[in-house]
Amino acid sequence: MIPQWLPICFSLFLFVLGLYRDEIRRFLRVPPTKARNWWNSGMLEFYQNELDTLQRIRNNPYELLIYALTELGRDARVSIFYLAAGCLVQILLQLEYASKEDKYFFTLMFFCMVPIFIAGGLMKVGFQLKELKEYDKRVAFLEAKIAKYQSGR
Repeated sequence: MIPQWLPICFSLFLFVLGLYRDEIRRFLRVPPTKARNWWNSGMLEFYQNELDTLQRIRNNPYELLIYALTELGRDARVSIFYLAAGCLVQILLQLEYASKEDKYFFTLMFFCMVPIFIAGGLMKVGFQLKELKEYDKRVAFLEAKIAKYQSGR
């Protein structure tokens, strides 16, 4: 027997696919060399942003605090959105008279994901602090990677 909530989730999935169909088609039609160029430019931008962040927060406690609060705030906003989606799913399950197992599963899934999002932000800040401890080695590594990707253009 198909759960009553499955057609709703499938409909939402198809709706999202319909919204982004042009982007999906464009992505699937990209030749490998162009995809490689996109990958290399993305990696170059990633390494440049990481180097900029390291240089900005080094020896500046105010910038470090702002960075940490920004990262945690972003993950807190995602958590709130995820909780709102979980509440919406619970309301839909309540209206559909779903089984208790379905309700408990979705409650557990949505409420257990919130600490994972917050922990992800804490881990990112922790990794950045670790990179600050080994600042010279990390800057040398990032500059080498940036030079590699810039020479590949």
